[in-house]
Amino acid sequence: MAITIIRPPLVYGKGVAANFLSLLIWVKKQIPLPLASIHNQRSFVFVKNLCDFILHCVQNPQAFNQIFLISDGKDLSTTELLQEAAKALEVPSRLLPCPVSVIRFGARLLGKSKIADRLCQSLRVDSSKAREQMRWVPPYTVQQGLRESAAMLMSNHKQP
Repeated sequence: MAITIIRPPLVYGKGVAANFLSLLIWVKKQIPLPLASIHNQRSFVFVKNLCDFILHCVQNPQAFNQIFLISDGKDLSTTELLQEAAKALEVPSRLLPCPVSVIRFGARLLGKSKIADRLCQSLRVDSSKAREQMRWVPPYTVQQGLRESAAMLMSNHKQP
């Protein structure tokens, strides 16, 4: 029996929930966020890219007994993610500069250190093995994935 292990970072797209959905809602509501000074790097994978890679693995024996890290191939900082989300939602980006140390301190006071860590820390995956060994290219860009996520948000949350 052959197995393939696929390890994605945060998956976004239709049905996204938790913190990613909260960020999209805050951006849509044009709530000013003190996140303009975060210069981390995070990997993401659009759900349709992940599905495409899974299908690619099922159809390709080179995937058997392999472990793959998978991503959209473009890492973004939290700041860049929010700016791209604002473009996808067709609203202005309302990001305010605030030192990361102040964000972390405030989060600690509120008992939200883990959320601050997710917003401020880097989490990158190297998906080059999937691209080179499997000759896989994500069919959707980050911008396309965010536009679809934004469209989903708009259809589910009619109010601004």
